Amino acid sequence: MRSTLTSCLVDRLRTGDLKWFCGRFQQYAFLKILRRTGRFRRSGRSTVAPLVVTPMLTYRCPSDCPMCTLKNRRPDAKGKKEMSFEAVGTLLDELRAMGTPGISYAGGEPLVREDIIDILRLTKRKGFLVSLTTNGLLLDDRKAEDILSTGLDMVWLSLDKVSEPDYDAFRGTRAGCGKAVAALRFLVEAKRRRKARTRIGISHVVEARGTGQTRAIIDLADEMGADTIALAPLHRFDDGKVSCAAPGFDAGAFRQLISDVRRRCRIGLDSTKGYLSLFERAFAGVPPPCDCLTGYTMLLIGPYGEVFPCAPYAMLDKSYGVYEPRRLAGLWGSPEFGRYRKELMACRMCYWNCHTEYNLMFR
Repeated sequence: MRSTLTSCLVDRLRTGDLKWFCGRFQQYAFLKILRRTGRFRRSGRSTVAPLVVTPMLTYRCPSDCPMCTLKNRRPDAKGKKEMSFEAVGTLLDELRAMGTPGISYAGGEPLVREDIIDILRLTKRKGFLVSLTTNGLLLDDRKAEDILSTGLDMVWLSLDKVSEPDYDAFRGTRAGCGKAVAALRFLVEAKRRRKARTRIGISHVVEARGTGQTRAIIDLADEMGADTIALAPLHRFDDGKVSCAAPGFDAGAFRQLISDVRRRCRIGLDSTKGYLSLFERAFAGVPPPCDCLTGYTMLLIGPYGEVFPCAPYAMLDKSYGVYEPRRLAGLWGSPEFGRYRKELMACRMCYWNCHTEYNLMFR
């Protein structure tokens, strides 16, 4: 996802906002310096804001995916309420003051929120780079228009299968594939009508024996006019552990697929060469080769205020605290969070694409 971030930064530079762009370059350079001097490993403290924060607006979702445990966390009798629109606004003000440049909305399925369009519009108005991840099952032509009208930078549509039976078996839906493919068409058509700069991307989970399925997804996305596709190995969460290990991965066929895509397809491949080269290790059950720096680069906030350092910890419900309005900067810079970061650096649990790509960037 680094290439998409780069494209969004270039678009921002074209607007003439040099002050904002210089601030982001300074942030990147400082993280690089801290990494090279070993400061990360020694102290665990960070004076740099997270590069991307993911507000998980809801755990509600019409899908039942094998790589997601969030569906089991519904509002219960204890009276939990999802973060309100006003609370999201307060969070955004804190993150802007801290210097965070990117907000990536996710869930659950964020489109179940009736105020999602207002949230997207507010986030852009406050000057952030904004992305939205959706399975598209609740997206129609009108909703696509509304989403693009907010001016957000990126929409990620999750798409893993191209046949109705396979899709429904994988995602636990009914007639879900047709809805997801229609959502892609709605987004692409709305972008063309509006002449919007928003990038439309496919987020695709690769299975060990699924190279043929991945090829079909890429061909479909390329034909329909998506801008880019991001690949990630399928993660499973069992007994408090994360694993990509699975038999049957044909590394040679996968490398040929990637070569074919780069040579003949219009669609951009968002995943970097370095990240894609790790898929063989992932499916073999071999831990990642680099330190995890997610505790310095990202942060996830659950719908009930849970603070997670990364997506796998969110899936495992391993929270590092609870968000309190106007206290996030203190939590981020606290000695306690510093200890968590040092623990995370030794973590070799996952190959989650957004985390691993940043780990490789600052390696």
